[in-house]
Amino acid sequence: MATFPAGCLGAEIDVVVRIRIVRDERSWLALEPQWDALLAASGSDCFFLTWAWLRAWWETYRDDYDLLVLVAEDARGPCGIAPCVVTRDGRLEFMGTNAAWGEYPDLVVERGRETPTADALAAQLLEAGDGNAPLWRTALFRFVRRDAVCAPHLRRVFARGGRVLAEQGAEFSPYATLPVSWHAYLAAHSANFRSWITRNENRLARLGPIRLLFAGRDISLDEAFDRMAALHAHRWGHPFEEKFGAFHRRLSDALLPLGRLVLVLLSVGDDVLAAKYDFAYRGKIWCYQGGWRRDLAEYRLGNVMLARLLQWAIDSGFSEYDFLAGDVPYKRRWSNACRETVNLSC
Repeated sequence: MATFPAGCLGAEIDVVVRIRIVRDERSWLALEPQWDALLAASGSDCFFLTWAWLRAWWETYRDDYDLLVLVAEDARGPCGIAPCVVTRDGRLEFMGTNAAWGEYPDLVVERGRETPTADALAAQLLEAGDGNAPLWRTALFRFVRRDAVCAPHLRRVFARGGRVLAEQGAEFSPYATLPVSWHAYLAAHSANFRSWITRNENRLARLGPIRLLFAGRDISLDEAFDRMAALHAHRWGHPFEEKFGAFHRRLSDALLPLGRLVLVLLSVGDDVLAAKYDFAYRGKIWCYQGGWRRDLAEYRLGNVMLARLLQWAIDSGFSEYDFLAGDVPYKRRWSNACRETVNLSC
């Protein structure tokens, strides 16, 4: 266990931060009671750092990684976490960011404690990559927000130790801030946009009544997931990769009782024609996957589904719909703001 006098790291509060290294699964699982509470108290709070996401990810992909989770503690208990793993070939990464496509990772540090705690965590991560028997040789941190709270501390400490985290490309992540009503959302867009939504709805309505079916309320989770996966394969021409599918089945089971699963089917008459698989967390909807019948492309199924889902989100009091990485035309059409993420490597 490493000890860092916080005052030496520039902290305003004179405390001692101790860093505990967690490398075995049992010790990591023991962090569950503190994890989400610390995340909620941090400036890095996001869905892809929640315990549900990371535990489902670890249970699916653990054969490919070794744990390197660092826990910063003071007299009151945990005040920071570095949620990291190391690949079999020695690359340091944030948990949950491989083929699962978790975004916005960061060190998790109690607000107001970033300088002493993030610096201490970064210093210990750096030390783990040095010496005659380093725990990692290279690092790759994917989809880090450019405005991340703790990443600047990580970059500064690494650079000071001779490991410069260089940027490898950038991605824009459009998002929509949601107003108090669907009418207000539409009013903020052009007349052409509003007319386009109406035309899409009317064209599809000729096939039958349009409804949204929510997993766990209108349809069983298992059936909803199977239909979503089939529609996704229909849209993109290939099924989920085996581990990816297993991960999301496990994740869906965990999220449904937490109220964080937004698995929705678009029913037209007696047929399910489209699906969305998103997440709800901290007043936001986090866009993730979807699918629809390609043979019915003329009916703009994806756009009708998104319009209905956004209206539901607004009516339910959500404040944002985050489209996540990928600056593609449809995201720009529905969004009104944008974030930027970068990949950092050394």
